Amino acid sequence: MEVAEGARGDNSSSHVLQSSSLTLDTSLSLPDLTPELCKDLFKKWSRLDDSSFSVETVSGGITNLLLKVSVKEEDGNEVPVTVRLYGPNTDYVINRERELQAIKYLSAAGFGAKLLGVFQNGMVQSFINARTLIPQDMREPKLAAEIAKQLHKFHRVDIPGSKEPQLWNDIFKFYENASTLHFDDIEKRKKYETILFKEVYNEVVEIKELTDLLNAPVVFAHNDLLSGNLMLNEDEEKLYIIDFEYGSYSYRGYDIGNHFNEYAGYDCDYSLYPSKDEQYHFFRHFLQPDKPHEVSDKDLEALYIETNTYMLVSHLIWALWALIQAKMSPIDFDYLGYFFLRYDEFKRQKEKACSLARSYLSGQERQTGFTSVESRKETGKCNPVYLAICYSPQNWVSMTCSKSSSHNKTWPIMGLRNLHLTNQFCFLSVFCISRNITSPALMAPPMSSQLHFVLIPLMAQGHTIPMIDMARLISERGVTVSLVTTPHNASRFASIIERARESSLPVRLVQIPFPCEEVGLPIGYENLDTLPSRDLLKKFYIAVARLQQPLERILEHAKPRPSCIISDKCLSWTAKTAQRFNIPRIVFHGMCCFSLLSSNNIRLHKAHLTVSSDSEPFVVPGMPKSFEITKTQLPGAFVSLPDLDDVRNKMQEAESTAYGVVVNSFDELEHGCAQEYGKALKKKVWCIGPVSLINKQNLDMFERGNKASIGKTQCLEWLDSMEPGSVIYACLGSLCRLVPSQLIELGLGLEASNKPFIWVVKTGERVEGICSGVPMISWPQFSEQFFNEKLIVEILRIGVRIGVEVPVRWGEEEKVGVLVKKDEVRKAVITLMDAGGEEGKNRRKRAIELGKTARKAMELGGSSNLNLSFLIQDIMNLQISKQG
Repeated sequence: MEVAEGARGDNSSSHVLQSSSLTLDTSLSLPDLTPELCKDLFKKWSRLDDSSFSVETVSGGITNLLLKVSVKEEDGNEVPVTVRLYGPNTDYVINRERELQAIKYLSAAGFGAKLLGVFQNGMVQSFINARTLIPQDMREPKLAAEIAKQLHKFHRVDIPGSKEPQLWNDIFKFYENASTLHFDDIEKRKKYETILFKEVYNEVVEIKELTDLLNAPVVFAHNDLLSGNLMLNEDEEKLYIIDFEYGSYSYRGYDIGNHFNEYAGYDCDYSLYPSKDEQYHFFRHFLQPDKPHEVSDKDLEALYIETNTYMLVSHLIWALWALIQAKMSPIDFDYLGYFFLRYDEFKRQKEKACSLARSYLSGQERQTGFTSVESRKETGKCNPVYLAICYSPQNWVSMTCSKSSSHNKTWPIMGLRNLHLTNQFCFLSVFCISRNITSPALMAPPMSSQLHFVLIPLMAQGHTIPMIDMARLISERGVTVSLVTTPHNASRFASIIERARESSLPVRLVQIPFPCEEVGLPIGYENLDTLPSRDLLKKFYIAVARLQQPLERILEHAKPRPSCIISDKCLSWTAKTAQRFNIPRIVFHGMCCFSLLSSNNIRLHKAHLTVSSDSEPFVVPGMPKSFEITKTQLPGAFVSLPDLDDVRNKMQEAESTAYGVVVNSFDELEHGCAQEYGKALKKKVWCIGPVSLINKQNLDMFERGNKASIGKTQCLEWLDSMEPGSVIYACLGSLCRLVPSQLIELGLGLEASNKPFIWVVKTGERVEGICSGVPMISWPQFSEQFFNEKLIVEILRIGVRIGVEVPVRWGEEEKVGVLVKKDEVRKAVITLMDAGGEEGKNRRKRAIELGKTARKAMELGGSSNLNLSFLIQDIMNLQISKQG
């Protein structure tokens, strides 16, 4: 047998890949499905009649649909091509950009079919005249040997770009998506709710630590080598490896272990898993295709251990994959059942596979004179040396070693075998000499300490406060953070940053003088809440933009060099700074993905133009849960403002070039909106909040903005004197400017409710209210706040409307006047605080549960905690790829 050269065709650099903007409707009958596509892609077929095209199904798996299209050309020749239709929503589990990049190089190396064209939901490739294997074929000795030989060659293909293994990036991403799903189907929901995700997460972490000790080679792996992705032309004895949609740089043992798991077939009969003899047969032809019988027993054993440990990872990743498919895929397949099949098999095989791996590692250590902390912990033989591993905020690692627990000496770590900074942890596999500990070697700091995030908030309380919290969150991961602001704004929170620095967090405060006088602003007007009039807003934005040049001069000399910029959506000029330093810019949005997606979909579909009046409600299209809004209630971005339209246009243009978006929210709050918003933007979206939960001390909470007129001790003592759940917290945000008559109505309404209350002016945050676990009264003022009301009252059902129907835009307060009377305030408070009614009880219960979910999101293994890890890992990968 030989590699199928005929499958690849001409892959010279002169070949131009055809593309089409068409999306095939899979509900159409087969004869109607592809003629239009083929005509659109290939000019030589554009004049053919539809009858010249015949279509038949080659295969229909649980992800994609494969079609053979036979085209009778004008000269009578019949040309077959393959059309592969992506399964709906498979972009949640497949990186199509990565796939298309790999196909070009794999095809040139003789693998798969030639890529002829792409369209919106699939691709067209040359047709391979061969049959698809079935699971039983793969264990036939002759075929197994050939698969091993071809996989050996496959692993040697060089794909340009980062060579960092993606396995753990993918599995943690799958975990993130799989653990935050919601099923409308009651039976599916019941099954899903039986899954213990904390247990699954712990299993992933444990198996990762163990596989890291194996030092498996990193190769470009297929990652889905099941029988359906293997084809055989029996007449010519040619074997084809096809379909590279899951291909990535990964670990050799994972690719082989995953292949062995596929011997079980779709029925998941794992009694068909290859025996040790069958595996050794495969390994011999894989390790030395030309001289299989010269492979040493030592090499066979090492690959056997490696493969059968990574076999466990294969079960975990496909189990998590199945959960995502259960939610996203319309294909009639029991994906939830598949999760339990794979996860149960993982648990059944875990003890045996892990014991073999640990026993093997222990034997390796005896031969080398090194002892792993992991194996010492397992065997209880950690004496006579006491070890203490220290992971500091700067990511320097030290090891305290002694022959007694009371006489210690601390050194930088010695004999570090593996250091893998992953999405979640810095996993350390530490080895020390078991008899004599001599002078240890100094270890260089890991990659995260070489990262430098530059955070640039807009000078407004609601924008700056979450960025302060974000700076501390990121710096806790060992990443250097520079928080850019002006002297007046710095005075509001400098003490928080100073406490963080005293705790050894690598966070800096970069202060740049604000050019008030240059643009005609009074000195000290450095924050939106200090502007006395909206008429000064244009000058304020001009002044903010003039921070660009002094900031760039500072960054030129910054160490470490900047790795990325996270800046407020309003700061369009930061896109140019990012471009100058050749680093990604990530946009920070203070609003949630629900609001962002709502605005995007309304603008995309022009839904607000379908109604005849400003007060007529219309359905917001494309949302996971349906709701209505009026034209009047839309954010100010939908209203033309001649003096600010150019500023807005620059913001939109800058955002279109951004690398991604970071949001102070959490996935469970968004009900799928984060994923949909990312798809709409075609960018990465990271929900990393509620970032306020980093504030474990009351002092940090109190000092994040302007100083309060009441002491915190007095306030807390008063709260402690009240019954739990009895106090109303009234707050209308930092930029709200109610006219005196409206303030009076609010105060009288609160008083008339006969409920104790705290009335806070010039602070507040929607997400902070949610993570407090209390129900809310919604009083939208402007911007996206009417969307927030829809989320809180109709989607999450944790709030009560006060009844506002129109916004109060900045500068129009006097014109609008009183919108809410005292009786409406009183009624809303009584409704909210009704503890006896069934709806009131359920509302409070939902709020409490959502608060718990918010806190879990920020905990180790929670969705926001993982998203922050993914964000840092993404920037790290970009930096590595530039260096490489």
